Amino acid sequence: MSRVFRVLAGATLAIPLLLAGAILAANTQPGRDGLARLVAAAVPGLVIEGLSGALPSQIGARRITLADADGVWLAVEGLDVRIDWPALLRRTLRIERLTATSALVHRLPAGSADAPATDAGVIPSLPSTPLPLELDELRVDALVLDAAVMGVAARLALDASGGLGGGIAKVVVALRRLDAPGQAGLTLDWNPAADHLAAALTLDEPAGGLVATLLGRPDAATHLALSLDGPIDAAPFRVQARLGDSDRADADGTIGFAPDGTATLRLAATATAPGLLPPALAELSLTAGMRRAPDGGLVVTAATAKAPAAHVWLSGTLAASGAVSAAWRAEARPGAAALLPAETGFAAAVAEGHLSGTLDGPILDGSLRVTDPRSGVAVLDPLLGASATLTLRAGLTQATGTFEASAIQARIAATWQAVLAGRIEVTLPDLTALGSGLAGSARATGTLAGGIEDGRVVFDGSGEDLASGETWLGSPTLSGSLRLAAGRPVEVTAEGRASLGSLPIGLRVQAAPEGTRIRITTARLTAGEAILNATGLIDPVTLLAEGSASLAIPDLATLLPGAPPGRVAARLRASVIEAVQHLDLEAEAALRGGTTASASARGPWDGLALTAQAAGAGLRGSLRGTARPRDRLLDVTALEVLGADTPPLRLLRPARLRLADDGPTI
Repeated sequence: MSRVFRVLAGATLAIPLLLAGAILAANTQPGRDGLARLVAAAVPGLVIEGLSGALPSQIGARRITLADADGVWLAVEGLDVRIDWPALLRRTLRIERLTATSALVHRLPAGSADAPATDAGVIPSLPSTPLPLELDELRVDALVLDAAVMGVAARLALDASGGLGGGIAKVVVALRRLDAPGQAGLTLDWNPAADHLAAALTLDEPAGGLVATLLGRPDAATHLALSLDGPIDAAPFRVQARLGDSDRADADGTIGFAPDGTATLRLAATATAPGLLPPALAELSLTAGMRRAPDGGLVVTAATAKAPAAHVWLSGTLAASGAVSAAWRAEARPGAAALLPAETGFAAAVAEGHLSGTLDGPILDGSLRVTDPRSGVAVLDPLLGASATLTLRAGLTQATGTFEASAIQARIAATWQAVLAGRIEVTLPDLTALGSGLAGSARATGTLAGGIEDGRVVFDGSGEDLASGETWLGSPTLSGSLRLAAGRPVEVTAEGRASLGSLPIGLRVQAAPEGTRIRITTARLTAGEAILNATGLIDPVTLLAEGSASLAIPDLATLLPGAPPGRVAARLRASVIEAVQHLDLEAEAALRGGTTASASARGPWDGLALTAQAAGAGLRGSLRGTARPRDRLLDVTALEVLGADTPPLRLLRPARLRLADDGPTI
């Protein structure tokens, strides 16, 4: 036993000697350098230069930097830390002084995607410390924020003090601009033992200040004042905010905290911000009732927001686990008209829905009903009718929806996991609603596979027998696809089929973008045995085209009932010269009975030189002139009709034919 006692006694004496030796070693320059390397190795990205001071009560450093994968984001110079070690005897960590001559924040540190999830709840509580913490002085002579931090560069002086421990918190913070006028201050006194909660926040800046510049109003002065003082379970507060002479916000209410962790908030606020918001939203009032559950979750018992454009109601819960359940409703008000494009509007609009699931996987169910909708599109408004309803169910990776109106229905489904995929189906049950004299119904579908970047859109449309007056288009169909590459269309193909009476109709198109124009590889229209082919380039903006087209009608009578039998052919070549459309058109016809005709049109679009000849039934004639389609004019310079048994007919002087809406005039 005596041997064991001697060993323990020796070890007890050795520990303080070793600690004393370690402290003495750390106060040598090699010891300080080694300690700096040891601390830096324990904190990723930390570099300490010029460690100094009488350790452990005084710690100084010439320069300290923190870096992440993108480089250094914080640099502190002239660090001086003074610690009251005897205070540890009363179980308190007291920092007498923590100062720096400068702290340069280049940017905020990069977030870590691998950061562990916390179970602190939706609303955080006061941080817990193993020992009460007292900070007598925190000072940074020059706190420099680069523009990447807040969007505007700033240079400030920081002074603070405070304490935390035993559920009590006291904080005093003062900020003062060094490069421009302006100051801000914060005080907090949280003392549940005395049933007292007090806080004050002030911010004052003249025109050109940091906050006003961030809000896009550098010409406005900024003032913010928050005061809170009262019992812990129901402390009243008031907020005033001013931006210039026109924009203002006021709020008051109570906030309370219970020993079991429950927190409550009652809020009423009004805002007038014509300098920041459009008139339809510039007058805003807000009321809210919220409660923080003991597990950290959030309960919104009632929240309303009212503006000239809309009224919104919300209630729900957000559990600490991330489970969410909320109901909402919004009604458009007359002021909403100011937010809509001209020629559009509605008599009333109501949206409502429910949010469920979790924050990681929310599910939105909602609907929107619009009464007397006006789209401003002449062909669409008759389809919408007196009301239209949109429903939507959406998650983070998929969505489905429906659209129901008077004469149009649509269904949509989409997914967006690795790539975007979707399908839309549109039905027009009664085309008479268009008011164009067209009767029947139509249906169209479209699908997207492979995503927007490198996918393919496939479309398919069909209709029942369509009628327009005495004309019937039987069983029309149209199908095709659009291929995408790098988010741009690179090829489109389409095929269509129908019947016009007993005449079969066919269409085939294949085209692709080429610079700013569209290359038409194939454009083929058939009507019975008649064939129209076209290829070339067209500018979709100017409609200028280069290429060729041909028309072949083996028998005109089969194409146009009542027309005489015979053959018709035409050839067209189009070119663009100095941004002007030029045409070269030739047409000829040979009808039963020996009647023949030919015509040509050559030159620029605003001055086509016309020639025409015809012969048959003992007559022959010719015409020369100039057509100006843009002005709807035809200048006839020569006209002659000759017959074996009739006197000749000739134009004595040039004539002008104008094609007006009510008919041609000479």
